[in-house]
Amino acid sequence: MLNQAQTVVAITKSVLGERYKSDVPVKAVITPLDKVTIINSVMQSFQEGKTGFALGKESNMKRMTEAKALREYVVGLCNNHWRKHKELNGGIKYIPSYTKTPLAA
Repeated sequence: MLNQAQTVVAITKSVLGERYKSDVPVKAVITPLDKVTIINSVMQSFQEGKTGFALGKESNMKRMTEAKALREYVVGLCNNHWRKHKELNGGIKYIPSYTKTPLAA
């Protein structure tokens, strides 16, 4: 069974094919159709049991039984990994936006 990060990385690389470059953020080359394809494939991986959840959590049980809840989770999961995972963001260390600007005194 793959973990969630492995699933998103593998499916993203597979869908992008030759357009994937390790030093270029995925968000710079991904198309809306790519996003739909990747999200649907990640959802299918969860539904087929190839990718796992911590099943003891009630919220995860809901995601496994309700397609809408699973889709919402997978969309966020993919967006997070496209932005934060070094294999998918061009090798850049992720810095949250709230730390990029000085806080008001």
